[in-house]
Amino acid sequence: MSRTVARSQTSGREISTLYANGLECCRCRRRYPLTALDSCPECVRPEISALNHTLTVTYDLPAVRRALDRDELSQRPAGLWRNWELMPVRRSDLRLEVAHVGNTPLTEIRRTAEAAGVGRVWAKQEGTNPTASFKDRPVHTSLAKAMSEGAREFAVFTSGNVGAALAAACARGGLRSHVFLMAGAAREAEGGSLSQSKLAQIIAYGAEVLTGRGSLTEMHRLASRLETEFGWTFLNRYQAYEAEGDKTIAFEICAQLNWQVPEAVVVPVGTGANLHGIYTGFEQYRSLGFIDRVPRMVAVQPQGAHSLAAAIAAGSAVPTVLPPPPEDIPAPLSHRVCGQVAVDAVQQSGGDAVAVSVAEVKHAQRELATREGFLVESASATAIAGITAAVRAGVLDEHSTVVAILTGHGLKDLSPPLEQPPVMPMEWQAFRDAYGRLH
Repeated sequence: MSRTVARSQTSGREISTLYANGLECCRCRRRYPLTALDSCPECVRPEISALNHTLTVTYDLPAVRRALDRDELSQRPAGLWRNWELMPVRRSDLRLEVAHVGNTPLTEIRRTAEAAGVGRVWAKQEGTNPTASFKDRPVHTSLAKAMSEGAREFAVFTSGNVGAALAAACARGGLRSHVFLMAGAAREAEGGSLSQSKLAQIIAYGAEVLTGRGSLTEMHRLASRLETEFGWTFLNRYQAYEAEGDKTIAFEICAQLNWQVPEAVVVPVGTGANLHGIYTGFEQYRSLGFIDRVPRMVAVQPQGAHSLAAAIAAGSAVPTVLPPPPEDIPAPLSHRVCGQVAVDAVQQSGGDAVAVSVAEVKHAQRELATREGFLVESASATAIAGITAAVRAGVLDEHSTVVAILTGHGLKDLSPPLEQPPVMPMEWQAFRDAYGRLH
């Protein structure tokens, strides 16, 4: 890895080079140009949008290998665009200053490892991103691609975190944004499980917030009309580019562990776009010779929304479509089906998938806070609950080294609310008596 790349880091050739060379459908293997194609026309399944997530960005990896090595990477500033050769836009097309996205801490959590019965566990703390979730990564890469095509006013259908990430990025770039809360999110805003913190975030960043009511087909039809009539660009059409942001998590893990790959990476999964992206990052680094193997990808889902776990358990090569999930499942993970790319990532990495109960997730959330000092949203805690479940299932053991992806900060979702502290008198004798009654 000591090879020297003989070129200036600021050369005109570097700025104009694009190593991404197309889109490929993971299902039918058809190739498409690098456009805003939201799904493969040959494999589209309009009834369930997650099943349309089959397109991946391809790269001229031999050319990247000739242009880049680990030594040069170590000299570059950390952050989302550190590996710009493995990103879907040219450096000259980057129009937002996003150095503050990414470069999240990787911290060993020894008490959690001991309690779960595994060798070592590191926590990748995605809650330190600007809007306190990992969604800053895919949103910024998708936004960069859209902006490179001339887009300047954006909209998105979301249940929370994506909307906050888009609103913040647009605020920073002086761009207008429109956030449509999905129907499930609308119910939550009326007293269900949507985090008021997420909604407050979106509003604070200046986005126009609307509530979408209707089927997915109706939403996509409306989006197409709004793009034509209003000139808005819906970021949902750029889902193939979301994984390009997610894969930077893998890039950072490799560098942070001094290029020693863990045995497994445990990921909370909804549609599975994040898991696919992380797997892609490891696979690309392996192809470049930066690491010698890809870790096993272990997906964790809540029971009732465990479509990937059901598919893996059945030995199926395609996602399992479940009935509508229970309402108490954390919104980011409450999907009845995962994407094909998620199934492929687990199987190709030799990984597995496990399902955990909502009670186990809540327990893990509290234990991670009291044991390690990490407050995460419930979807993140699914990863910690999943480690214990994976040990119970024989997927991991006492020798396993694991990275857990903590996708978001707990201040984004304090539901159910923490208990109210007792009111205490400030006079000594009364305080002592009241405190004694508490204990």
